[in-house]
Amino acid sequence: MDDTAMKITQESWAMVEREIPHWPNIFYTKMFSDPGVAKLFKFSDGDFINNPTFQAHTQKVKDTLHTAMGSLDAFDKLGPVLKKMGERHAAYGCLPEHSDNFREAFMHTLKTGYADNWNDELEDAWTQCLDALLAPFDEGLADALAEQAN
Repeated sequence: MDDTAMKITQESWAMVEREIPHWPNIFYTKMFSDPGVAKLFKFSDGDFINNPTFQAHTQKVKDTLHTAMGSLDAFDKLGPVLKKMGERHAAYGCLPEHSDNFREAFMHTLKTGYADNWNDELEDAWTQCLDALLAPFDEGLADALAEQAN
C-alpha cells in the first residue's frame, strides 16, 4: 500500500467511525447474505442486530479495526498480528473464500456510508488497504488449514 492510500484510508476510516457508528450492522447484514458465512456465527439468525452476543462481537471488531487502521504505518508489527488472527479463524470454520466475502461486505459498507461521496480515489485506496490487511490474514488461515489437514 502506498503512502497516499494509507493516508486516505486512515482519514476515511476516522470519518466512518465518527459519522457511521452503525457500520457493523451494514457490514454483517451484507456478510450474512452468504449462508456459508452466516452459519459460522451463532447470532446470525433473525434479528441479530439486537442480539447481545452480536453487539459484543461487533465491539471487538470495531476495536480491532480501529487499532489496525491506526497501525498501518507500522505494518511490520501489524502483519504478524493479522497472520495470527487468520490462524485463529481457521478454528472457527473460516475458509479462504470467506476473505472475498469480507472484502465485498467491507467495500459495500464503505460505499453505503459514503453514498454519493464515494469516488475512484477512495476505491483505489481501500482496495490497496484491504489487499495489505488480508494478505497476512489469508497466509495465517492457509497455514492453519494445512496443519489441520495433516
